[in-house]
Amino acid sequence: MCGFTGSISFDSINQDAISKANKYIECRGPDSKIIDSKKLNSFNIACIFNRLSILDLSENANQPMYFDEAKTMLMFNGEIFNHQELREDLINSGIKFQTSHSDSETLLKGLSFYGVDFVEKLRGQFSIFFLDESKNKVYLIRDRLGQKPLYYFHNKKTLIFSSSLFSLISIQKEYELDSEEVTNYLNYGVVSSPKTLFKNYYKVQPAEIVEIEIYKNKFEISKFKYWNEESFINNKEFEVEKFFDILTESINL
Repeated sequence: MCGFTGSISFDSINQDAISKANKYIECRGPDSKIIDSKKLNSFNIACIFNRLSILDLSENANQPMYFDEAKTMLMFNGEIFNHQELREDLINSGIKFQTSHSDSETLLKGLSFYGVDFVEKLRGQFSIFFLDESKNKVYLIRDRLGQKPLYYFHNKKTLIFSSSLFSLISIQKEYELDSEEVTNYLNYGVVSSPKTLFKNYYKVQPAEIVEIEIYKNKFEISKFKYWNEESFINNKEFEVEKFFDILTESINL
């Protein structure tokens, strides 16, 4: 697995705080650690990615991954099991690739050309940060069964996100336990989604896309599901064998 943390803010970003917060997730990606920051339009962005190389081991597959032509950026934790099939479809549509078999680049190019609806084609386990600079939009996306974690916090001026909840609270340094969720955890062993043990810190839910539209001095956040198990099972074309194929792929048995 890999792990990433990042911040988008209308103010300057404390990059040292992000680097220190990385100690909670650097064990998730021992092969490379890349820190990046820049100013885009009316906001600043800083991020750090810890990579565990599994498929394409080359440096071309490192993240954060950028597609300059489309002004997009990707950080992605997980594995796309059908990436070769998706890559072939993209190549047949005239899309060029810089790597030979990176599922990260397949994901980046697919989202860049076809938008977030491309996620419906994915088979795998994943948490995704995707930035579309041309639209001033950021997307936080999680796999259908919620295997890969992704957390976020925002106020009027800053959005922070991470594979680790502890990374988030160490960056913000202002947090308060949610007594109701602590009680839920002690009683039932779970915290009700999308909440966490800390007030105003949230987890992206399974099969959820969190869309953050960035205006001059404001974030506008909307959420929607791209997959629903009930509608999937109740679909007229539902086949038990197909369901278990998808389930098996998702849990990577």
